Amino acid sequence: MDELKKLLSSFGLATEQIEQAMGVVKEIYKDYIPKYRFDEVNEAKKQLEAQLQERDKQLAELKKAVGENEELRKQIEELQKANKMQAEEYKTKIRDMAVTTAIKLTVAGQAHDPDLIATLLDKSKIELDDNGNIKGGLEDQLKVLKEQKPFLFISEEPKNQTTTISFKGTTPADGSGKQLDNLEQIRQVIRQNLGF
Repeated sequence: MDELKKLLSSFGLATEQIEQAMGVVKEIYKDYIPKYRFDEVNEAKKQLEAQLQERDKQLAELKKAVGENEELRKQIEELQKANKMQAEEYKTKIRDMAVTTAIKLTVAGQAHDPDLIATLLDKSKIELDDNGNIKGGLEDQLKVLKEQKPFLFISEEPKNQTTTISFKGTTPADGSGKQLDNLEQIRQVIRQNLGF
């Protein structure tokens, strides 16, 4: 962040402008995971997958070694089925997390609550590429959601619109015919009522 501040100040921006830009950047990147944390989780995932493969291999060897013992063979087969189910559940959870993260990154800056948007979409229809980026199935769902629940999304109207309000005074009681602004009207009414 300090590097970004230095870069922005090199463009001659005022301190206030730099702080505004930094606020926008922090808002956009608030849900991002630091690379070192991603690498830690990714490494843990690889280790767990390797442990699962080793466990399956050991069970297969044990099954061969058991030979004729039918009861032990059934227990091993049940363990293999349970391991397979756990592996499938693990893959499903990992895919769900990847899709959820991709959705949040895509709608960041467009939606008030990217987490809520991610829960309202059908993740099974969303396709990811090898890098975890969305390659299809999201745009149509977002379009429908924007039509049905537009309050979930940030308005695309320009934010710097200003509204000008003008007040017209009334003709004073003294009959001069001159229009007075509201402040002058208040002063005149006070003077008349208090006898000044």
